[in-house]
Amino acid sequence: MINKDQSCRQKQRRTSLHLLMLSSILLFSACAQTPPIPKAKPEKYTAVQVNQFRALGFVETDEGWELNLNTNLLFEFDSDRLQPHHIASIQRVAQAMQASGIEAIRIEGHTDNVGSPDYNQRLSQRRAHAVAQTLVEAGMKAAQMQVKGFGAQKPITDSKSEAGRAQNRRVILIIPAV
Repeated sequence: MINKDQSCRQKQRRTSLHLLMLSSILLFSACAQTPPIPKAKPEKYTAVQVNQFRALGFVETDEGWELNLNTNLLFEFDSDRLQPHHIASIQRVAQAMQASGIEAIRIEGHTDNVGSPDYNQRLSQRRAHAVAQTLVEAGMKAAQMQVKGFGAQKPITDSKSEAGRAQNRRVILIIPAV
């Protein structure tokens, strides 16, 4: 005959065993579930707009669509003046962006490493503003432009030679990803 104490211990063992089995089943079933598939980032721009960006020379980056104007818009040393052919090029970009429905843009000015950091900061800001002003004159809205100068902080090439310094005297247009 099993006494009451043994019976109680057997029930406790069975209950503990059942709880252990149930915990194991829940744990294994949780591991077996596939993680949720992350939702794709919604595309902000249409296929027509993306094709227009590419036709203008923009490339997709983590920040959005970027047009590095250093290939066709380089500034003279210590200058923020745009040449007439640069103005025409910027106006074409503005008109194409407006036709595509793009209004928001970030304009980043850059310099070479000659001169003081403070002076280069101001010069890069003036270069970015010169491009922004040309975009405004072509019909874009100034309120939707973010203009920033970076001085010599973000060189794209070595500034040891005049050719390298010239490439760093540039403005970049960015159509934001968000």
